Amino acid sequence: MGKREEKRENQRKKREGNKESRRKSDVNREKEEKGRKNRDRDREGRKERKRRREKEKKRREEEERKTRREKDKKRERQEERKTRREKDKKRERQEERKTRREKDKKRERQEERKTRKEKDKKRERQEERKTRREKEKKREGEGERRRREGSRYTVIGTE
Repeated sequence: MGKREEKRENQRKKREGNKESRRKSDVNREKEEKGRKNRDRDREGRKERKRRREKEKKRREEEERKTRREKDKKRERQEERKTRREKDKKRERQEERKTRREKDKKRERQEERKTRKEKDKKRERQEERKTRREKEKKREGEGERRRREGSRYTVIGTE
């Protein structure tokens, strides 16, 4: 082999070696890109899962707040109804007491009127009896006097 051929052969080998190394580096580059893509995809997947988890967490928290608000409102309404019922009962009892007192007063006044009337009647009757007795006494006294006087004025011979 001559120098020229040797040179050519070396260049060919060099080219092939370059090709080989280029091919290897291409393969490595592809592997790296693939790895990078996978890592990126994994990272994106993790981010997506995290985002979903947070979204779900937010949704749950909002749902809990909503249910808590509803429960609070319900409790508030129940308490309002309870206080309203208690107030109504209190008012009712007060009104009952008031009407009872008024009825009692009315009854009392009626009884007083009745007793007053009875006393007045009794007094009237007593006065009537008294006056009747006085009249009777007076009449009796007059009759007695007449009898006495009558005996004084009797006509002689009529007896």
